[in-house]
Amino acid sequence: MAPALRREQLPALPNGANVTAWDAGASILSRVTPRQAMILLLHVSWLRWHEYAAALKDQVEEGKSRGSAARGLVGHKTSASSVVGSIYPISEEVRALVRLEGQERDRCAQLARQAHEMGLSGDDW
Repeated sequence: MAPALRREQLPALPNGANVTAWDAGASILSRVTPRQAMILLLHVSWLRWHEYAAALKDQVEEGKSRGSAARGLVGHKTSASSVVGSIYPISEEVRALVRLEGQERDRCAQLARQAHEMGLSGDDW
């Protein structure tokens, strides 16, 4: 999964902000403007999306090494029957990591669009 943007192409973080996929790290800022908040949110979302994408890639590669291209991506729900006397599959569900990666990718795209609509584009990010 290739990212649409490299992180260095995102707007520069406010001075002193340290952003990870799990923390905006803006507590040292005395005041956060709406523009700075949007930039912080965009960075967190971008980093989180890539964390999920990397974990998903690892999961797919692990499944391939075990001989199953879908391992980890699809989960089988089962049911038991005393009449039949066994456990049998009843459906397949996409696992949480696939959903998380997709939701975060969409959130990142939405934040990027909103940032652009706020006038945060080009060199004046």
